[in-house]
Amino acid sequence: MDLAGAIAAEEWPTALHAALDRWRATRDPLVARLIDRIGVRITPLQAPSGDALHAWWMQHARSYDPVVATTLLGHIFVRSRGRDVAWSDVAARWPDAGIVALIDEDVSSNATNWLERMAAIETWPDDPRLASVLAHWLTGPVRHVVYTARAGVAQWIGDRLERLADLRILPRLEAFRAHVTLGEERPVVDALVQALGRVRPRGAGVEPLLAILDEPTRLEQLWRRAARDGDARGVLADALVAIGESRGMYIALARAGEQRAEKAARLLAKEWERWLGPDLALIAMHRGTEFRGGMLEILRAGHNFTPPWAWAAVADHHELRSVHTVRPGTIVDRAERDYARFLSGLEQLNSVEQVTEATLIELAAIGARLPVTYMTLSRWSVSIDETPSDVWRLVELARSVAPRLRQLVIPRQLATDELVAAYPDLVTVSS
Repeated sequence: MDLAGAIAAEEWPTALHAALDRWRATRDPLVARLIDRIGVRITPLQAPSGDALHAWWMQHARSYDPVVATTLLGHIFVRSRGRDVAWSDVAARWPDAGIVALIDEDVSSNATNWLERMAAIETWPDDPRLASVLAHWLTGPVRHVVYTARAGVAQWIGDRLERLADLRILPRLEAFRAHVTLGEERPVVDALVQALGRVRPRGAGVEPLLAILDEPTRLEQLWRRAARDGDARGVLADALVAIGESRGMYIALARAGEQRAEKAARLLAKEWERWLGPDLALIAMHRGTEFRGGMLEILRAGHNFTPPWAWAAVADHHELRSVHTVRPGTIVDRAERDYARFLSGLEQLNSVEQVTEATLIELAAIGARLPVTYMTLSRWSVSIDETPSDVWRLVELARSVAPRLRQLVIPRQLATDELVAAYPDLVTVSS
């Protein structure tokens, strides 16, 4: 059965094999996206949690199966920084792995799970789904190659990414280059960007198939409904439980009220990294982020180690569809534009707190029209040494980027009686 026939018949494992063959022959980014869309339709394997996960992962990873790899790649970052296996065992099991040859005993005391998973995927044939994983390890804020490996590991990752030739990682690499000037990874990324710039993929003619699979699945539709309708969350929970996804159990527990709150909290803590995924986990801070009724509703976003590329990488994440309030973490100056674009993409956003002047300027620059009705300005929005007219300018900026704004809270040290009097139905002063 060919690729089109497998998709028409909804034979997803067959379609995945056929799409991978097409991608390996063409390196067409559209085929890579088609593979991702096929993957969301494949019933996942049931994975254990806690200490048992790594052994389970390795058991299934030793022999590459693209259908099984769909689940494995969804769990590859879970407990990746753990040490559930001794380094001596990793070295003994993978004596021919290039990644193992680069590691010394004295740097292997941490993250042996990561190292063994790297050894496993080294044996896998080219699969475009590996590209985002490897790019994350190469460019992430706490890069494993810095803390657990010797020189050459970054190059090892770069060489594999060059061979994969997945052009979809270029924005991430470019963002890394724009903000990182030092480290073993920088020259590797520079060379990789140049190599990918020379890639000329062959068109595979999959646009009609991609148009079919880009239609949201039933589960994706349920996520969208649950973001807007609290009653739909129970339906989503049932659908997730039916495929063995613990996220559904969490929604059910959270909706059960106080009597199940402790169990729900334990489940959230255990599954946080997997549910959010590696990119959103780089943005969402545990403290200040809140799940309510089983869904992510209040997000404390960003910190000093959030890489610039992460903001755009999470734009389509289903967990963000229910976010109505954003609280900033430590938003550094270099991320203001990325943060502004991120805010402008949140469909249910109603409240945004501690907004800085720089964020307002960037929101205005991109023509944002946020649906928010409530906004608070950061006390650092304008220096108290500057003129009051600067605060008036911020109020007008806020009104322009949030036309539905009904309440704008200004720090006391920035407010004046004249300002409050001029906007009696809008401006309030924080205590």
